[in-house]
Amino acid sequence: MMSRILGKHPEIFTFNELHFFEQVILPNNFKKELSPLEAKQAFSKLLNLQRNGLFQFLNSKERIFEEAELMSSNLEEQTGQTVLSNFLTYEVKRNGKNYACEQTPTNIFYINNILDAYPDSLIIHMVRDPRGVLLSQKNRWKRRYQGAKAIPLKQTLRNYANYHPITNGILWKSSVSKGLKFERDTRFFTVRFEELLSNAENVIKDLCRFINIPYQKEMLEIPQVGSSNNSDEKDQLGIRSSVKDQWRNGGLTNGEIFVNQFITKDVMEKMGYQLIPFQIFPLSTIYVFMVFPFKVCFSFVLNVGRVKNVKQVLLRRLKYGG
Repeated sequence: MMSRILGKHPEIFTFNELHFFEQVILPNNFKKELSPLEAKQAFSKLLNLQRNGLFQFLNSKERIFEEAELMSSNLEEQTGQTVLSNFLTYEVKRNGKNYACEQTPTNIFYINNILDAYPDSLIIHMVRDPRGVLLSQKNRWKRRYQGAKAIPLKQTLRNYANYHPITNGILWKSSVSKGLKFERDTRFFTVRFEELLSNAENVIKDLCRFINIPYQKEMLEIPQVGSSNNSDEKDQLGIRSSVKDQWRNGGLTNGEIFVNQFITKDVMEKMGYQLIPFQIFPLSTIYVFMVFPFKVCFSFVLNVGRVKNVKQVLLRRLKYGG
């Protein structure tokens, strides 16, 4: 949603999710010098991700684009850092804009790399109630049947396998904890999803002041698409406020909520989210723990080969606050 809002501004070009640090260059190699061939391959992967999206990219990772030849030949020193910087500049100018907005959610796990390489970057950190995230992730596999017909069947199965209150709770806590480390950094702007829904105009005005761009009322006129809990309504424009706290209306068992809160409660309280009290241990929690090992195995099988280095990715995502 935030990327669509920013993309409506005449000065901002919003990219597809590029997944640079997991699909193109590993963070440990970000400043390592690349050979001309490696630079051309990196540019091609970024072009592929931007032109075709992640799902098509996963089936054509080795495709080489003619544009990449020109882009790589113009660089004297070729590293992951210069490749990303030049690609973003190239696409922004190509689309007649002034600012790049890269929206990959997992960038939160690589904030240190990003701010070290690009100290003038501005980071917008969107935080949502973990129970709202949980319901969204639980229903994410349905996106193929709610308007996102381009999602492959394998990705639908992967979305189903990836959902579990334990793993989702751990990932939420890890990502938000990393963001909290930068809450005093003037380059960091934290937005609560629920506040955006209930007070969109003021939140976006504050955000525009943070970026130092003029507010445009058209920024809020976005298609109501992309929700895991609702069908796409491309002809309906505006902020769909009805999705706020939608998890309270059903869709999650008491066991799922209990486990999620148990894992995330300390960070939830820091972010101002209220816990639902449980007087007794919900019986449905037993099922949550029973299916966990099967979900982990199923998810691992479907995600093998999806990223460049599974071990590095898992260490980044599961380490709280580091």
